[in-house]
Amino acid sequence: MENFLLSLSETDRHTFQLGLLTKSWAAAELMLDIAAAIAFGDLGGRDHSKEMPRSLSNKLRMLRRVLSARAKMLPILPDCIEIIDCTVESSTFRNLCVHGVAIFSGDAFTVQYFERFPQSIKHNAQKITENDLNDACAQAALLIPAWSHV
Repeated sequence: MENFLLSLSETDRHTFQLGLLTKSWAAAELMLDIAAAIAFGDLGGRDHSKEMPRSLSNKLRMLRRVLSARAKMLPILPDCIEIIDCTVESSTFRNLCVHGVAIFSGDAFTVQYFERFPQSIKHNAQKITENDLNDACAQAALLIPAWSHV
């Protein structure tokens, strides 16, 4: 795989890595969805939410509440909370890469994005390197087995 990546132009390599990040994240989020469905249906999630949460942040919030309410029965609770925190951190970077506009420039690229506030919109830009993408892909890949065991 490394030889394949090295044969690509820098722009194509970044694009490939963005695709890999998206694919890895989709698999991790599928495992998260299963964990959230079980927590909602079988572990008292309905006590914390009237309907199954749809957004990632709401799923994670519900999972944190459901798991924390069963702390005495879950000796692995600290590990579960760590997985939730890691997912929040990973999702922030993933959202930046997937929903921002990538402008390629040499060995890195800049992602431009907008933040909405109640009274304004702010334009931001963040430089993303190949190492940033490699780290994000690895972290997303690690979330797949982590969520499948929660």
